[in-house]
Amino acid sequence: MTADASQPPSTGSGSSEPGWYPAEDGFVRWWDGSGWGPPRPAGLDGPVPRSQATVAERKLLPGAVAGDHTRSLVMLSHLGFVLGWVIMPLSVYLVEKSNPYVRHHAAEALNFQLTVLIVVLVSLPLMLVVVGFFTLLAAVVADVVLGIVAAVQAGRGVWFRYPVNLRLVRP
Repeated sequence: MTADASQPPSTGSGSSEPGWYPAEDGFVRWWDGSGWGPPRPAGLDGPVPRSQATVAERKLLPGAVAGDHTRSLVMLSHLGFVLGWVIMPLSVYLVEKSNPYVRHHAAEALNFQLTVLIVVLVSLPLMLVVVGFFTLLAAVVADVVLGIVAAVQAGRGVWFRYPVNLRLVRP
């Protein structure tokens, strides 16, 4: 199959709605309503990893995330600052081993919560010289803001990475 923009997807129903459709060449391709996108390997479940996704496909990843269960787990792991700090992302990381998307987000959230924990522990003795109050405030604000941003992005299907993070745990 060639990436011919003049042909609608071969779904049998005549539908030309955007979505992933199987092609004759063994690949699943994205149909955007007017043209075919690049191929996606047939055995790949879940969202397309960032290394394999083009810029256009990254915008379309929300439809590639399978199910509410996956969305809930990734969002809960990033909202760990409210739901048990390190405990929530750690439990999701240990329980969900089969889904690479959930595993990636649980590891990212766990690494970020451990980074914030280290900053908080360093800030406590620094409070004796007033600097610790500012570093503690910055750590708490960053934890809340970046945790919410990460949860929203993960719920949309984006393979989110925190901008400031110690990579202590691998997915």
